[in-house]
Amino acid sequence: LAANRVVRLLKRRRERDGWSLRAVDSVHRKPHRQQQRAVVRSDKALIEPANMGVDLFIFACVGAGAVFAVLNFYAIQQTKVNPGPGYVSANSPLNAVTAELKKVEAIQATIKQGANAFLRAEYTICVQFLLSFSVLLLVLTTMGSDFTTGAFTTVAFLVGGFTSIASGLCGMIVAVDANARVTVAAASEPPSRLGAAFTVAFRAGAVMGFALCAMGLGVLLVLLLIYRSHYADPEDWDVMFDCVAGFGLGGSSVAMFGRVGGGIYTKAADVGADL
Repeated sequence: LAANRVVRLLKRRRERDGWSLRAVDSVHRKPHRQQQRAVVRSDKALIEPANMGVDLFIFACVGAGAVFAVLNFYAIQQTKVNPGPGYVSANSPLNAVTAELKKVEAIQATIKQGANAFLRAEYTICVQFLLSFSVLLLVLTTMGSDFTTGAFTTVAFLVGGFTSIASGLCGMIVAVDANARVTVAAASEPPSRLGAAFTVAFRAGAVMGFALCAMGLGVLLVLLLIYRSHYADPEDWDVMFDCVAGFGLGGSSVAMFGRVGGGIYTKAADVGADL
């Protein structure tokens, strides 16, 4: 509501004073430059309170998402992979599968070792790609505009790529940690009832979903605030958002490696099962 009110006020002032935040013809804009900047400075008094409220709202959403992810992760940890006598009641179905639970624990350790090795190899290639492509991106964007725009775009690209790497690590840690716990939860109740297993699996997915959204939204907002300190004039915000677009390019690049790299292993498993 505050943002809409600011937009309406800016439109009325534009119509009254006869200026535009985005003048197409720079030659036509020069004679009125001082008048436009004076109006922009006066409009900042209207824009900054609304921006501050929006920023605080976004930070609150980031905090709520992070807290919800942590709470769900803590709830998952309450299901022990190999619970001892102190965690299981005397009439629990888990007492009959003690040997199987030890196998589950061993299998989980093997999966964790393989997942860590895969991520280490894949993200080594991803980092090499990010660093090499960032040089090319800097050169191309500098040739197309100027060095400042190229540098800001390249930094956003690297920040997006490393944010995607952190999200992938978080997702793999949660998935490996939760898969054995889902098995234990399924064994703790009759086969006809899978409520406990579904709850653990659903919470594990919620951890990844909320952690990813909170991380991406928080990093993107911090990046925008830093860039906005450089592009203080609203007339330059279109350039600022062109630079911030590098954030999505970096994140999508690493996500592409994760999808293709992980797909190779799943496809190999499918072929092995067919054979």
